[in-house]
Amino acid sequence: MKCPVCNHLFNEESDVLCLNCGWRIRFFLSGMSEKEENLYNKELSIARNNWQQLCSNDQKHEALKKKLNSAEQLLEQKDITIQKLLAELQVFHQKQTDWESQQSKDIETQNKNIEGYSKTIEH
Repeated sequence: MKCPVCNHLFNEESDVLCLNCGWRIRFFLSGMSEKEENLYNKELSIARNNWQQLCSNDQKHEALKKKLNSAEQLLEQKDITIQKLLAELQVFHQKQTDWESQQSKDIETQNKNIEGYSKTIEH
């Protein structure tokens, strides 16, 4: 048989509760009074509503987990990109520093040459 709340199959001979949703499985050998039937239907309605809410929340939770996973992957990709850009920036900075150092040496050499030429011309 199937549970009237979640439609999970259960063993009529041994199960007292649905192992999926927890509904108390009841078998009626004779009919119920109107009061008993109304109470049973109300309990069943509440249990079905709760089960649907639970399933809906599970689906929302799974959707949010997927979004979070996607966001984490995107963040990881961005982090890798930032690390690569920082490495390139360090290389560029080192090249710029080397170039500036070479320019200073070249200017110093040119100044020494000019001083040498000036002394040669003065003598």
